[in-house]
Amino acid sequence: MPVSHTRRLPPAAAIVAILAPLLFPLIPINRAAAAVGDSAADAVLGQPGLTSLAGLADPAAAISISGAPGIVVAPDGRLFVADSNNNRILSWPSAASFTDGAAADRVIGQPDFLSTTPGTSASALNYPQGLHIDAAGALWVADAFNHRVLRFPDPSTPGAAADLVIGQPDLTTGVPNFGGSFNGLDGARANSILFPGRVRTTGTRVYITDSGNSRTLAYDLPASHQPTADAVFGQYGSLVCRAKNNDGACGSEFAPPTGETLYNPIGLDVDGAGRVYIADWNNHRVLRFDPPLAASPVPSAVYGQTGFSAADPDGPGAGAGGLHLPIDLHLTATADLLVCDSANHRVLLLRGPLYGSAPDGVLGQLDDLGGQLPNHGLAPGSVGPTGLSGPTGVTIDALGNVYVVDTDNNRVLRFDRPFVLRGDANCDGRTDNFDIDPFVLRLVNEAAYAQAYPHCPPAACDANGDGSVDNFDIDPFVRLLVGE
Repeated sequence: MPVSHTRRLPPAAAIVAILAPLLFPLIPINRAAAAVGDSAADAVLGQPGLTSLAGLADPAAAISISGAPGIVVAPDGRLFVADSNNNRILSWPSAASFTDGAAADRVIGQPDFLSTTPGTSASALNYPQGLHIDAAGALWVADAFNHRVLRFPDPSTPGAAADLVIGQPDLTTGVPNFGGSFNGLDGARANSILFPGRVRTTGTRVYITDSGNSRTLAYDLPASHQPTADAVFGQYGSLVCRAKNNDGACGSEFAPPTGETLYNPIGLDVDGAGRVYIADWNNHRVLRFDPPLAASPVPSAVYGQTGFSAADPDGPGAGAGGLHLPIDLHLTATADLLVCDSANHRVLLLRGPLYGSAPDGVLGQLDDLGGQLPNHGLAPGSVGPTGLSGPTGVTIDALGNVYVVDTDNNRVLRFDRPFVLRGDANCDGRTDNFDIDPFVLRLVNEAAYAQAYPHCPPAACDANGDGSVDNFDIDPFVRLLVGE
């Protein structure tokens, strides 16, 4: 029901006010301030501080990052970053609490924190890109220059080794399009990969953006090396064609785009309903494919362009949701979409349901949805907590913190709950009377609230934005309800 916008409390809100004195003695009070709900980063890795661009002393140390594109937060809160130029993956024990310039405590792909040599083995990497943690806790890595995707069953093991490879016949081979061609239009294979960008698993399926072949592949969850894909996005059903914007017959490339073509796709994610989202990088768009998915899926929606036949940078305008080389995607627990819009130097939030024509939030451009400048126009050589330059990776944790790989600035930024809709206690995208019962539940029984609303970040009930949920949130919550 609509919420009254007069100064008189609606009856439901009045209940909250009545409950306040009763709740007060039950709730521990924590008045510590926290910078939540804004578009300024709160912590940085790869640099000693949020205003530094110099990097840290040793370019191959546990504290440095170079050319990183991929990032993921494990369910236990551990952070993994693909440090591509150093041919390794770095990991920190707590994504939500790292301090500026903190050193990683684990490395994958190298024998130690000082080594950077690329390799092709079960424990070596060559320019890793996208990362993914599956339901069993295994780490999947798009190992781009080895033209393969690896699964590390236990990334906590020192010297972690992969046990499965997609795109190669074994763990020591790294041939482009194994058995096919590097350059020809029909040189791909159903079991080959060329410069993979991202990987996702869901249930019994694996999805890989096979960027160098301008396609996305889907597999049944493999049990052995070099499985064969059973579905292909972007090549009109052909598992051998690798044309950029296929003309429909694999006879030429660079044709006008359609819903069934891709041009070096990179970003990828899958929502809980099985919808597949692909960042079609060089077509400056994001495509959504709804289930049931065929062997050659056709998209149901496009973001960043006015239609499936358009491929202009910022086609409808940057502020109207236009995109320029979108490179990474991440879906939140409530199926909102984060888009790493790399050439516009920003991260966009598209809030459901399945999404409006314009973005609902932005990082990197001082909250200006039309901003497009690197580091939002700061002088060359200057950086700060509010700017980005060529970001290539984005993810979000269970708390609602957003992590951005700020690639050209050689750093990873953490934004503490920047997109929380305060007071939306049931996380349905609105703050209204239907949030009162869950808000009260959160105040009196945090465990019961977490069980009833597992998709909601803690900050949803943090109405005053001080980093805790307590009786000091009651008055601000009431003001949110009445539209003040």
